[in-house]
Amino acid sequence: MNQKLTTSLVCLSLISCFAMKASPLQSQSSSSQGRPAELPTVQDPDEYAVWSAVLSKKFDRGSLQRLVIKDRTSIDARAKDFRKFESLSEAAVSDFRVKNEGKYTLENKFSVKPLCILISPETESRLFPFASITVLDSEAIEKIRSSWDKFYQEYPGAQGVLTISPVCFNSDKSQAVVYMTNKVSLMIGSGKLFLLAKKRGIWEIQKEELIWLS
Repeated sequence: MNQKLTTSLVCLSLISCFAMKASPLQSQSSSSQGRPAELPTVQDPDEYAVWSAVLSKKFDRGSLQRLVIKDRTSIDARAKDFRKFESLSEAAVSDFRVKNEGKYTLENKFSVKPLCILISPETESRLFPFASITVLDSEAIEKIRSSWDKFYQEYPGAQGVLTISPVCFNSDKSQAVVYMTNKVSLMIGSGKLFLLAKKRGIWEIQKEELIWLS
């Protein structure tokens, strides 16, 4: 009887031990299921070189102290907008179609003089809590204006809020096209396409096309 009792106690102890080890794994698995999947991060140095070329040419002004950029790419241009560049290769348009299907996170690898600051969706929501307002009555307009005032208090000397697209290349990466939007305040902003060519190892803007202006 004593031997049977001892054996039973050992079995119970082992079961308890396995249960304690298993429970954190089960908890971790269930908690990770509710998390959004992480976006891939842009690592290609050529993309950062193209972005930097445009930012340096278009936003490197003496009065500008910092560039505020969303930390993930986004495209609200359409494939037919890219057709405005007659010299754009079909490979670059095809690259656009592929990259337009997803979003990518950015790292602060821009080679520009102004200080670059990447802001997350959480920071953007904190800065602009009324961005989703669709009915612009006087009260809503005042709230949004107040949000922009607070934004410039937190980021003095900023150009506004930039959103940049992935860079689309032709097959040999001698040609690139990128789309950027810059919102400055409630009713002021623009979206532009830039066509660049690589000459002697340096990206240069060949042409730009205004897609929208407010």
